[in-house]
Amino acid sequence: MTQCGAATVTPQRGSVFPRINGLESCKKWLRSFFYVKNTTDTDMIRLPAFSVGPPVNKPNWDYDPKELHAEVNQIHPIVIILKDEEGLEADDLLATFISRRVSPLQRRLHKICHMSGRHDPTRITTVELTKAEVRRRIKAIAKTTMTDDWEWGKEPHDRAHPVPVAKVPT
Repeated sequence: MTQCGAATVTPQRGSVFPRINGLESCKKWLRSFFYVKNTTDTDMIRLPAFSVGPPVNKPNWDYDPKELHAEVNQIHPIVIILKDEEGLEADDLLATFISRRVSPLQRRLHKICHMSGRHDPTRITTVELTKAEVRRRIKAIAKTTMTDDWEWGKEPHDRAHPVPVAKVPT
């Protein structure tokens, strides 16, 4: 059995986090989403009971990671520096996950900037994608002006090209 999940991350208004425009329409959702149900009285997949209407219990709706995670507070100023001074663009973030063949929701052995190539244990496959394939996959999940021969705004780091030590503003 496989655990499945989903997440939506939307920056607050006025946030400096790079904007990633999603699709306006998900008419092709039937090709990428699926339903799962228990077919016996024994619950083998631990699904919550089905109920019609909006969720009643909203345990994480008020969750603010800034309040609880020091690592988020350390990363945020560095992302601002990468965006403002080194050319990081929203398309670069998507291209990194797609070209490195890493799911944003998966548990990883190390940070994506510490990956070591196509046989890295964090990758979901060793198959390399062409620039056109990366662009096609980005276009399927976000609005983009990328062409098939796109270039990085900010190249992702790896073990061979480590992240430089950043001076975080205090």
